[in-house]
Amino acid sequence: MKSRLFQWEVQKLCLEEVSAAIVGYAGYLGGFEFAWQALQDERISGMFLEGLAETANAFTVFYNEAFDIGDIEKDHIGLERCSEFEDSRIQETIVNIRNRFSDQSLKNACRELAKNPIKQLRPKGSLVRISKTSQLICNDSNILAMIVVFALLYDNPNDKNALKMQKQILENGLHSFLEGAGILEEDGQLGVHVLRIYSVMKLQRMQVPSNYL
Repeated sequence: MKSRLFQWEVQKLCLEEVSAAIVGYAGYLGGFEFAWQALQDERISGMFLEGLAETANAFTVFYNEAFDIGDIEKDHIGLERCSEFEDSRIQETIVNIRNRFSDQSLKNACRELAKNPIKQLRPKGSLVRISKTSQLICNDSNILAMIVVFALLYDNPNDKNALKMQKQILENGLHSFLEGAGILEEDGQLGVHVLRIYSVMKLQRMQVPSNYL
């Protein structure tokens, strides 16, 4: 069993990674240049809190020594949502992350936060790993699945990795890309969520080229 300090450091790193992905991808697709602008949008601000809630909930259960992970009844985990977290460290971390991204002087660019989506969408990439953990442990990955889709739709023409990803999806198909990323698995609900959301948002992307969140 890893130490509680190690477990907390992993959980904090996951919150950092998810927050950057939400602000970066959602901010870019929403037409915002900087993170602070994105977080002033009520839709992105809501996704930010809910996405961090899903992440914290999953890893709180995963690292709770009172549970045997193999015996968890996933449908009966009654964890509190973001505004009611019992762990003050999580509350403090989320507040600190939000304050940092809301600081106009830091000029956190959405495109910088979103760069290299292929790295996040590989089998052991942070976004895939965290989303799958949330789905497996808490049967809850709705917002994280949406952020995966935002990453899949990231098409910044100045980002060579984004263009490479779009080329792979175009040439090989979305199903093939998701299988390679470990997202589309037999009996895996994360892949189902991603496919459903992607089909809707891809159509919206075609109809409204920018600011379509």
